[in-house]
Amino acid sequence: LQETLSGHAEMAEEFTSWRWELLVRVSKACGWGLPDSNELFVGMQGAETPLHFDERENLFFQVRGSKEIVTFPFVDYVRLYPFPTTHPCDRQSMVGSPVDADLKAFPKFGGTVGHHGTLKAGDLLYLPYGWWHWLRNL
Repeated sequence: LQETLSGHAEMAEEFTSWRWELLVRVSKACGWGLPDSNELFVGMQGAETPLHFDERENLFFQVRGSKEIVTFPFVDYVRLYPFPTTHPCDRQSMVGSPVDADLKAFPKFGGTVGHHGTLKAGDLLYLPYGWWHWLRNL
């Protein structure tokens, strides 16, 4: 489900209260230029984002609550069993959850070293281009 903030005055009001200057300052300091795409994802406890990679650099800001995250460098591409490039899920892994992977079905996944962490409200995470990541709302 994707929609705008239209009709959600309380969310729009909160959105305008955030300290956007921090994002702009970090982007400029790292030589990335101004962000050209902003997305807001809202989810309930237990919701998962499948293991996937993005085709751009990503600054992930956890606004509220907390989120479990596992990341993998792009060099693990083959061991993460991506769907074929012609598949609708071509940037996603067939492994499913990296915290409960079926190593019989995906034996090469056992050779990966995931970076596990927990994001809390106020945390900002930089994900380089091509890095795989899986998230679950806590």
